[in-house]
Amino acid sequence: AEALKPPSDLMTLPYTANSDQKAEVYCSLLLRPLACPEVVGFTEEKSNEVRFIAPGSMVSNLDFVESIFGNGDNPDLAENDAALDPEHWTGTTGCVILAPHLIRLKKKDVGLPHISKATELQKRDGMCYEKDDELYNNGGAFKVCARDA
Repeated sequence: AEALKPPSDLMTLPYTANSDQKAEVYCSLLLRPLACPEVVGFTEEKSNEVRFIAPGSMVSNLDFVESIFGNGDNPDLAENDAALDPEHWTGTTGCVILAPHLIRLKKKDVGLPHISKATELQKRDGMCYEKDDELYNNGGAFKVCARDA
């Protein structure tokens, strides 16, 4: 939930940063990167879907990602809906949320246990806190992955 609660300065769209009425927005981009190239007589080309979400100040990051993977076009149009094209879709969909403000999260606030209640594994991996103000991942960048079957 915290990933979707960036501070106001991160939400500001650069184009409006110097105006009296700043636009605070999320930017989103759907990509359909190639996952499997076509092998004539064996398999069709397949792509997966990845939705990128970024606070307004990071819109240029979406442009960079798009320059590498291409644009999946308007997903509301049937010809761009991967679910309607199972022969060319891997069946996988991903989501990337750019959230640089998460480096300010404290271990306590993300639900890690106090060292007195932590398992040996949690202690070894630093997944517990001793002082209330300890930052998650020592304040460094990190990624969070969630998968389902």
